[in-house]
Amino acid sequence: MKAIVKRTCGHLELVYVDGSAADRTRELRYQATKRCRECEHASVIEESEGLPELIGSEAQVAWAMAVRLRYIELWVAAVEEGYGPVFRELPYMTEEAIAIADEVIDAVSNELFDQTAARWWIDHRYDTKTDMMLALGDRMQALYVERGGE
Repeated sequence: MKAIVKRTCGHLELVYVDGSAADRTRELRYQATKRCRECEHASVIEESEGLPELIGSEAQVAWAMAVRLRYIELWVAAVEEGYGPVFRELPYMTEEAIAIADEVIDAVSNELFDQTAARWWIDHRYDTKTDMMLALGDRMQALYVERGGE
């Protein structure tokens, strides 16, 4: 069923809902709590200011812009949770280990912020904080071993 919904931004938008009457009512209420596609797209573009332009088809770029913002938010949260003050105060953390962690975090952050392939962001859209932390830990371990650590 097609229905017109007034979004939180004030715009009207055509939506498709199906299911039982209760399901349709619930979905229409939910849809009314969201911004329209145009306003959502404009906010993604605004939040992407300062990040490099993505390369890909028009559809890929539009999709990847939203994925990139969510991914970067997750990345920042993962770093804060995994390598914040608690990590640095662990009794076995040496100055060298902390320096390596900081170096790898900076390198990975720069790689993320400089990533311009829309396809890369789309391919990583399901990454979780755990995935990010495991990959980061692997890179830290490799760098530590490369520098002569055990």
